[in-house]
Amino acid sequence: MPQVRSRLGDSVGRSKVVGVKRRSLHILRRFVRISNSKNLGLLARGSLRAMAKFTGRPPTGLHRSLASVAQPLDPLRAERSLPHIDIAVPFVEKDINSLELLLANLKAAVANPISRIQLVTPAVPAGSVPRFEDPQSLAKIHRLIDGVDGVTLVFDHEVLGANLSNSFAALPKKIDGYRVQQVLKFCLAMQSVSTATLVVDADTVLLHRKVWLANGGIQLLQFSEEYHQPYRNLLLSHFGIQPLLPVSFITHHQLMQREIVNEIFPTEGALVDWYLASLEPGGGKMSEYETYGHYLTTRHPNRVAYGNWANLWSPHLDIVLDSLNLTGQPLPVLLGDYNTVSFHSHSQK
Repeated sequence: MPQVRSRLGDSVGRSKVVGVKRRSLHILRRFVRISNSKNLGLLARGSLRAMAKFTGRPPTGLHRSLASVAQPLDPLRAERSLPHIDIAVPFVEKDINSLELLLANLKAAVANPISRIQLVTPAVPAGSVPRFEDPQSLAKIHRLIDGVDGVTLVFDHEVLGANLSNSFAALPKKIDGYRVQQVLKFCLAMQSVSTATLVVDADTVLLHRKVWLANGGIQLLQFSEEYHQPYRNLLLSHFGIQPLLPVSFITHHQLMQREIVNEIFPTEGALVDWYLASLEPGGGKMSEYETYGHYLTTRHPNRVAYGNWANLWSPHLDIVLDSLNLTGQPLPVLLGDYNTVSFHSHSQK
C-alpha cells in the first residue's frame, strides 16, 4: 500500500514528480515532514528570518517550502482535556464534490471535541434555500448533512446579520463574493459557541488527526510557502503589523479564536473599515488567513504552536475519486504523504 499511496500522490499533484532534481527534492521534503521535530521547526523559522534580514528580500520558494514542512506534524498532541471547538465550512455550489470528501474525513482529523459543524452558503433572494442552479445539488447537500451527525446548514446573510449586510449594501461599490466570504469567516469565529472555530475552505480536505487548540489558548498554526507583498502592505497600513516571518498563512484552513478575532475587529464596523482600506490605492489586499496568522504571531506569540502544512494542490479530483472507488482505501491512506489536499475549482482539468 505505501507504493500505491506514493504513486497516487506523485501523479495527482499540480506538477508531476519527474526528473532527478524534482524527485530528489520530493524525497527531501518527505523526509523533513516525518521528522516531527520542534527543534528543527524552530531552526527552520530562524533560517527564514536570517535570510530575509541578510538579503533584504524574501527567502526563495524552496526555502519557504522546506521550512513549512520542517514544522512538527502535531505539536500539541501531548495535551489532554482539550477544549471544544466549532467547525465552519463556507461553500458554493461548485464545491459540492470536494465538500463530500471534506465531510467524510473531517471528524477523524480533529482531536478536539466538536461543538457543532456549520456549512455556510449564499441563499436565494427569498433567503430560504441555497443559491443553486442544479436541483440535484440541493438533494445532495441534504444527503451529506444527514450523513454526518452535528452538521447544520446556515446562510451567509444569517451569519452576517442585518446591520453588517446593510452596511455593505450601502457602499458605492458592491462587495464581491470572494471578499464576503473573508468577512463571513471572521463573523463565524465571533459567533462561535466554543472558544474557537476551525474554518475550512470547502475545496480542501484534512487528512490527518491533529490537536487544534489546547488549554490556555495555545493553538496550532501552519504556514505555506507562498509570499504576497500586497497582503503585507494592508497589514502594515491598516493594523500597524510588521510580520515577523517572511511567510504566508494562507493555508486554506485555519483555527480562529473568538477572543483574538474580537481583538482584531472590536466592532462590526471594523470589518467594513478593513474592506474599505483594501480598496484604497496602494493600500494592499485583504486576506482573512493572512490577517489572523500575522496578528496572532506578532501580538500573541506565546499562544502559537507552529505545525506542518504539507498541502497537495491537485487539479485531478476526478482521478482521486476514481482511485477511491477502485482501491476501496480511504483518502488519508492514498495520500498519506500529505496533511491536506486542495481541489481548487479553477485548476480542475
